[in-house]
Amino acid sequence: MKGISPFLSAALLTPLLSGAAFAANPPKEFRPPEKRPLPVDILQATAFEAQPSAVRAGEPLKLTLTIRNVSNTVLAAVPWAIEEPALPGSVPCGRGTRANVAANETFQVSCTARPAAGRRTFRGVADPDGTLGEPAGGPGALNFRLNNSREVAVTVMTPGAIAATEAWLDPQRARHAAQGLAMVMSSRSGAPPRGPGCSLVLEPGTDHIRFGVDCRKSPQGDRLNFLLYRGFDLKNGWMVDHVETPDLNSASPDRGSRINVAPAPGSTRPYTEIHSYAVPFNFKFDVVKIKIRGPFGTDPYE
Repeated sequence: MKGISPFLSAALLTPLLSGAAFAANPPKEFRPPEKRPLPVDILQATAFEAQPSAVRAGEPLKLTLTIRNVSNTVLAAVPWAIEEPALPGSVPCGRGTRANVAANETFQVSCTARPAAGRRTFRGVADPDGTLGEPAGGPGALNFRLNNSREVAVTVMTPGAIAATEAWLDPQRARHAAQGLAMVMSSRSGAPPRGPGCSLVLEPGTDHIRFGVDCRKSPQGDRLNFLLYRGFDLKNGWMVDHVETPDLNSASPDRGSRINVAPAPGSTRPYTEIHSYAVPFNFKFDVVKIKIRGPFGTDPYE
């Protein structure tokens, strides 16, 4: 039997060699889809808090951002920023970088703001400029940077606002708001002139007024009407709740006091008139406290 001719061998082997080359390096349209690594989440902002919850304009507000490295590798540097994005051109409250953050490590960063009055929104961001290369998404793709930031809204009160819905009326602030007319006294009509040696007491505190007549050195005694909070009205939805006068006493012939005019509950006028008297070589002091109520975070005086 004769051998296969060289021409026939070449004809038989050429298709085989071409098929092997095709299998080793097929055209692009015949290649299977490439297995690319799936995008991964690197950072998460897990919490963002503002303390205290009630703050007045100009007072310190501490903002704390909690960040977690959710990847499986150490991050050499994690940038962060805390800002008030609603204010154009505002200077960030805080900005920095945390170095060498281990896999699954959580850390906190904070800064202190002194915001102006009003409704303020602050934002805390991990990797604000995208330097770590987390996928930012696209059509049909996941955006792993969505969980890098959090926001917190804070209502910042005016300097004179009250962080409560009830309080004791402040005589000094009321007097200032009424331009000095809130605390006066006058002799009762038909009363004798003040006796020699009698003195008047009118002492405003932060939540009460102490007042009275001191005739311990007088041979004549005295009687007076004290007109409290005249010319002052509560503002911004605040009103009188009730009046406390623990020392009133009209039963003694030697000294006493009584309410001539009391503010009505629900009224914006805390005007109070009290009559006090003391016989010679005696005295009578009283304290008046007025509880007011109104909207949280507002100013009853301005």
